[in-house]
Amino acid sequence: MRENTKVYDYISQTFHPDNQLDYVRDRMQETGREGMSISEAEAGLLQFFIRSFQIQSIVEVGCFLGFSAIQMARALPENGKLISLESDPKYFEIAQSHIERAGLSDKIEIKLGDAKDLLKQMQEPVDMIFIDADKGAYPEYLDWAEQYVRKGGLIFGDNSLLFGHAIHAEKPTNVSEKQWRAMRSFNERLADTKKYRATLIPTQEGLTVAQKLF
Repeated sequence: MRENTKVYDYISQTFHPDNQLDYVRDRMQETGREGMSISEAEAGLLQFFIRSFQIQSIVEVGCFLGFSAIQMARALPENGKLISLESDPKYFEIAQSHIERAGLSDKIEIKLGDAKDLLKQMQEPVDMIFIDADKGAYPEYLDWAEQYVRKGGLIFGDNSLLFGHAIHAEKPTNVSEKQWRAMRSFNERLADTKKYRATLIPTQEGLTVAQKLF
């Protein structure tokens, strides 16, 4: 077991001892792609920000099986709303069933389709966006966020270290040029202190968080 996995387990057991979503975790393990989801510790971090900044509306880019959507929605106020975008019809169906089981169908709406196309149809301001989808498209998702996340709202980008590849000034051999350039551009844009108050939290795969100042 990697040392940082032990750290995550300790954080989850100490601060987020919640087994109510074990059925979602079990289903993710069955797909063999559990790594596509955030951890309980990362979910707790998102919940902390949502409550602290009094977030009421969220757009999530990349739903997978609904774990992150459920966890974020649980931190929203009673009248809060989360819209989650998912491109895979199979994951879309499973996520919907998980959300219904969690009793959060009134707070979470999932839209099926390509996120870039769906975002073009969404022109209402929101308090927060959580991005965890196509790594090569992060700058395009940020284009939308710059227009529709309200001033003072939050922008999150998961996997923003690109599994360790984003830190290199030259493209590593085992990552695509598009993804490497996209993630570095995403982080560099959010590091602009004239537009954002931001940092990159060194989770296992990196989590960039920025507050929009304009």
